[in-house]
Amino acid sequence: MILVNATAARSSGALSILNQFVSHISSNDGNYYILFVDSDYKEIVHGESIKYVHVDTKSWRRRIWWDEYGFQQYVHKNGWKPSLIISLQNTGVRFDSKIPQLIYYHQSLVLFPKKWLFFKKQERLFFLYKHIYSWFVARSIHTNVSFVVQIPSIKDAFLKRFSITEDKVYVIPPEVQAIDYAEVSLMQFADGKRHFIYPATPLLYKNHQLLLQALQLIKSWDVSLFKRIRLHLTLYENNALGLKELACNLGVDEAVVFEGVLPFQQLLSYYKSMDALLFPSYIETFGLPLLEAAGAGIPIVASDLPYAHDVIGGYEGVSFLNYEDADVWASAIEALCRQDKKVYPPFQYPADKGGWNDFFALINKLKIQN
Repeated sequence: MILVNATAARSSGALSILNQFVSHISSNDGNYYILFVDSDYKEIVHGESIKYVHVDTKSWRRRIWWDEYGFQQYVHKNGWKPSLIISLQNTGVRFDSKIPQLIYYHQSLVLFPKKWLFFKKQERLFFLYKHIYSWFVARSIHTNVSFVVQIPSIKDAFLKRFSITEDKVYVIPPEVQAIDYAEVSLMQFADGKRHFIYPATPLLYKNHQLLLQALQLIKSWDVSLFKRIRLHLTLYENNALGLKELACNLGVDEAVVFEGVLPFQQLLSYYKSMDALLFPSYIETFGLPLLEAAGAGIPIVASDLPYAHDVIGGYEGVSFLNYEDADVWASAIEALCRQDKKVYPPFQYPADKGGWNDFFALINKLKIQN
């Protein structure tokens, strides 16, 4: 019996990880899985080897109580004797240390060397993650716990941040679905503009502000060139970062298109049709849009950080730039506008790297025989 704690996997990457994990559970591996999931989780797979337990941990207080007390109380009440406990949400649970735990770690914010200020409203949550959430990660570490991370640079940062031996941290990249761009429709921009895209959520460390500052610089250098640029953001105008207001204040709002959240197939069409992907984020685990755009063969300008090198370091069409220097980003965008649109050989992440098969092999390696 293997117990899986994923009660906080409600949206975004955490939910994707849970759904992928569930879809790869096989009745042929001989394991019986009990999954603790959010109270509103929609079960996507059923079978004799899977049981779901729905738990409401939507508040911090409920999650902490569940991880520290509720989980073990529920397990003991039912008389279950697990051979392994898996957490898909960065931190472990309080339980008998004789039972091994495997924690899927995908929160790079804790590891990035940036100081967040508690008294700045936009930074307060990041401050708490950096200093409070990291305490719960550290508390999860004991001699019988192992971690899985997605890329080598996250492992390096994790080893520097936490007291754990290297052999307890495994690098297993996520399973990346190959995209056949021949089947993706091409968007026809008939406006004579040069189009760039940045698909990212409205979080401060995604660094949208840098791109707006770069546009302001281009406008100061060459107004006619500036008027030919369109930057597409997968955000709504009323996003929490106030980017519409900032664009207006910087005088670049005519160049910014707020697309809102795009359906995946439409996003692929945008990748295929754009002059380049701009990706100035400075905190990522895997950076999936980098791979998606590299698969389309378009130019990419990305932050010169380890995560980006891990994911698309082998792609011919990528340029890595300082994520704090708006001037070099402006120069890169200007150069792309002054040349013909380029298409590079599509890049695919090596198929033999990682994936859920490796994760399930690790499960069978770590579990104890009851």
